[in-house]
Amino acid sequence: GNVGIFTFTSPTPAAPLRLELSWNDGPVEASERIPDAAVWRPSAAGLAEYAGVWFSPDLEATWTLEASGARLALRRRGLPDVTLRPVAHDRFLRAFGPDGEVSARLQFSRGSDRTPTGLTVSTPAGEDSVRNLAFVRLAPK
Repeated sequence: GNVGIFTFTSPTPAAPLRLELSWNDGPVEASERIPDAAVWRPSAAGLAEYAGVWFSPDLEATWTLEASGARLALRRRGLPDVTLRPVAHDRFLRAFGPDGEVSARLQFSRGSDRTPTGLTVSTPAGEDSVRNLAFVRLAPK
């Protein structure tokens, strides 16, 4: 199995809490706590920008993102829908797997017209990790 080392630090009492995470003696990934007031909370119209059909040439798979109110759902054929959680502009997180044990980061990129045109998916280092798996937008929803 995978072994994760989680270390929480704060250089000073006023500094944001920092999480350092290493899987199976791999490289350390560091994240700083974001103050609640700084968390990106997109509007329904903001979430709708991401809706559409996305295709991964590497997987030969199509994902559909559907916005409904304050929710952006990922739909994949034969699997239950999952809700994507916004964490920063153009960045979402979601747990995958039968027990939700694999956390995935979805990072969108934008074209010259500022609409989302690309998507990469990455998971933490480990046995079944993915780094920057690319999707291109086939059609907006």
